[in-house]
Amino acid sequence: VMSFDKLRELGHSLSFKLTLWYAAILLVALGVSCAVSYVLIYKMAVKRVDAYLQTEAEECRRLLPLFAKVFGPDSKNTLMLRMRLVRILHCQERKTEEEKEFREVRDTAARALGDEHQFSLQDVMELMRYLQTLERHADMEHMLRQHLPAFIKVHGQDNSAVLKLRGKFIESLKDQKKYAEAENECRSLVADKTRIHGPEAEDTLKERNLLADLLSHQKKDAEAEKEYRETLALSERALGAEHPLTLEICYNLAQRLHLQDRAREALPYAQRALAGRLKVLGKDNTQTLLSQYLLDEIKKRPPVREEPRQP
Repeated sequence: VMSFDKLRELGHSLSFKLTLWYAAILLVALGVSCAVSYVLIYKMAVKRVDAYLQTEAEECRRLLPLFAKVFGPDSKNTLMLRMRLVRILHCQERKTEEEKEFREVRDTAARALGDEHQFSLQDVMELMRYLQTLERHADMEHMLRQHLPAFIKVHGQDNSAVLKLRGKFIESLKDQKKYAEAENECRSLVADKTRIHGPEAEDTLKERNLLADLLSHQKKDAEAEKEYRETLALSERALGAEHPLTLEICYNLAQRLHLQDRAREALPYAQRALAGRLKVLGKDNTQTLLSQYLLDEIKKRPPVREEPRQP
């Protein structure tokens, strides 16, 4: 059997098909638990992804002049293709090229988004998703702050896509730790969603869960706990005890109580979140593993001795 270092060199130098062939032989010969087999498969996967991204980047660059000529340099089609190229450069960790391309795209978008007839709300939402993936939270906030009022004026504040864009604006503030402003915007959105969808609608309850989270970040513990408890009760009644959102709120409440050294109160909520996620999501799901970790942490915490009551 070759040495581990030799196998690593082999993984770098082989073509994709040969690497796959060697990996298959190793899996049979050494067993599926052998780390060497997995390292070689990992190298194979990385090589495959890198080749795919490089092909995609070249294809985007080839199409960009054609898109600019046919649709115009400021058109939504050209803009979305350039955003795709930025995303590929981000995945390739080509920071200098990514930054240059992004600055040009950002300036183009700042001009073009003012045309509400060309850009639909779905187009803007797609652009915001790109920015969120690239962790460009400040740029996302700036664009929405600049253009969201016009979209509200044209389409109305009750439009479902407008509501989603308002949610994206809140997320951009939260990601920059602007919790106070995010809270104010979230309260406004909760009120509108309650009026439009009703207090027990899943969309409304998701927003209230986010509001409780924003309160937690500002150390407004009493307000956050009250919001979590009220939202949990509504979610249980409207969606059911084992709905993923109900279990998420249950987990969040347990975490909040745990951080306040209230392990005894947190324990039943943590147990319930874990049991529900095990049943609904399975033992290997990320949310289930987080629930297991939280429960273990709560159980490690020594019980706080209660002060004797005054007679």
